[in-house]
Amino acid sequence: MLLIVSLHCIYTSAIAQYDQYQGYYKFPIRPGEQNFLSGTMGELRRTHFHGGIDIKTSGVTGLPVYAAADGFISRIKITRGGYGNALYIKHPNGTTTVYAHLKSFKKEIQQYLIKKQYENKSWTVDLFPQREDFPIKKGDIIASSGNSGSSSGPHLHFEVRDKNQYVLDPLRMGFKEIKDQKAPLLKKIAFVTKSPTARINGKFGRMEIDVIPSRNGFTLKQPITLKGPIGIEIYAYDVAEGTRNKYGVPDLKASLDNEVFFTQHIRNIPYGKMRNILVHTNYQNSVRGGRRFNKLFIDDGNTLGIYGQVVKKGIIHFDDNEESILKITLSDPKGNESFFETTINPIGHQNFNNATLIPSKSTRKLDVLDNTLKVLVSDQGNSHLLEIFANNVTYQLPPEYTTTKGSVYMWDLCYGLPDSIDFCNEVKETGYVQSFFPGQSGSFYHPSVDISFKKSTLFDTLYLNYSYQADTLKQSELFHFNNAEDPLKTNAKINLKPKFNYNHKYARVYSVFGKNKTSFIGGNWSGDEIEFNTRDLVKYTIDYDSIAPTIKLIKADSKSIKLSINDAKSGIGKYKAKLNGKWLLLKYDYKQKRLETDANDPNIPFSGELSIELTDNTGNKTDFKTKIK
Repeated sequence: MLLIVSLHCIYTSAIAQYDQYQGYYKFPIRPGEQNFLSGTMGELRRTHFHGGIDIKTSGVTGLPVYAAADGFISRIKITRGGYGNALYIKHPNGTTTVYAHLKSFKKEIQQYLIKKQYENKSWTVDLFPQREDFPIKKGDIIASSGNSGSSSGPHLHFEVRDKNQYVLDPLRMGFKEIKDQKAPLLKKIAFVTKSPTARINGKFGRMEIDVIPSRNGFTLKQPITLKGPIGIEIYAYDVAEGTRNKYGVPDLKASLDNEVFFTQHIRNIPYGKMRNILVHTNYQNSVRGGRRFNKLFIDDGNTLGIYGQVVKKGIIHFDDNEESILKITLSDPKGNESFFETTINPIGHQNFNNATLIPSKSTRKLDVLDNTLKVLVSDQGNSHLLEIFANNVTYQLPPEYTTTKGSVYMWDLCYGLPDSIDFCNEVKETGYVQSFFPGQSGSFYHPSVDISFKKSTLFDTLYLNYSYQADTLKQSELFHFNNAEDPLKTNAKINLKPKFNYNHKYARVYSVFGKNKTSFIGGNWSGDEIEFNTRDLVKYTIDYDSIAPTIKLIKADSKSIKLSINDAKSGIGKYKAKLNGKWLLLKYDYKQKRLETDANDPNIPFSGELSIELTDNTGNKTDFKTKIK
């Protein structure tokens, strides 16, 4: 086995950068007391790495939030989702601390905010005060904790960003309020073939194996045989005392026969590269409902700078006649470590390759892994030649091997896209229409759709799979991109060209999921075509929303106003409230589906005529009026 050690060029000396921050910051919630976290930096979220830490507030809101260091309020941002109510403090050392999901700000900041909201006639604002407006001293109470934005429960989201706005890890800054003497836990390991000739226990594809405790840490539940180029993934998480939360594992090291082939150190993450998590993890597996596995190899299109010593991008070439020792070390920010060790291709491993059993029932399946199309055919033990039609030529493929489910055939998509396959005298179209390559712009044109990609859109080669269905009786259409498992870095532009006539006032694009459930996308009509941008190549349709949103009064008196709002189809778009003809500040809690007054609004007490104009995302409007006495 040949290992050539290289250094991932983007990796920097971030490991040592935390020395300068020791003791500089005050803990922002209950300083001096033990605190608990619901989230840590670098956790693997759906479309991004989690930045900063989430500090628990015992399920309540309103706890005082303290400034972590001297500085000034540099930004005040109010949004429906995301960070909700957020404050940013710029510090003399060039860093910025962020405090998110807040309930309210201290009095002078709150008054400034409300003044600007009335000036802009908007509850959502993004404000940048001057340096002299709000000077802050370390330990000042700047806000109260809350549950605003997309928070799923009361907590404080706290970040430290460097001068380049890279997110840093607060747990490496010496906070004694967080206790952790528990090491990370490894639950599963996955092996992935990285070429058509590679095999895992005699098979091509991806195999997950449970991990069990051993004397020195963890090991595999069952033996494994590997042949050819293989990638390794792990499902692991960190834990801490006093909580059941699962945290991210920032530091990983993997070696084969004591030669390191992969290291990972999450110390800082630029916001512009957060979406790289889609290639840092196994996106295909998570889309299919599986766990988010951390890859121990650098996939194509991954430009993150969190990797250190890496051998051939972390892909290991195994000789099936050679026994090897695989070791993995997992470390958390407090230095707690876990160890995994197992033997690859142990003596007698040929006995594990049970790849000749006859399938029990008829199944057919197409699956793509990297550049290889895997075709599974249940042929009741008869290994027929499979006919694939590509490049205007018919190719005959013998089976690579058989399993209990049938015979497995493989086609390298680099040789061409197969438009159809003959399954024992039954020809089936594959849906593949065109290949697109990263770093290149491109377009696909069809009577029902146009799609275009920028140079920056793709992480890796995309084998576009598309089909169109029209139901004349129901006057409905499906524009089906069968590439939900292919992550996009930036938006693709799609132009639907429907065959039916639609009322453009109410018709918009919706994605289709589950059992004919839909989710509003939007789009803009131009003639008889509708255009939209997306980072999800899934199934779309054109549907109607002609029903206006609803408003229900919960409370309206001289002290407060509270209303329930809802829209069943396209969702709430915008709203405008007036009191006696003048613009009125109402905040929107999208989780509770409510509009309500801010208790700090200087317009209280309220009296007179309240009017609200509520508009959904399609443009349907509801006008509401009531008298406040």
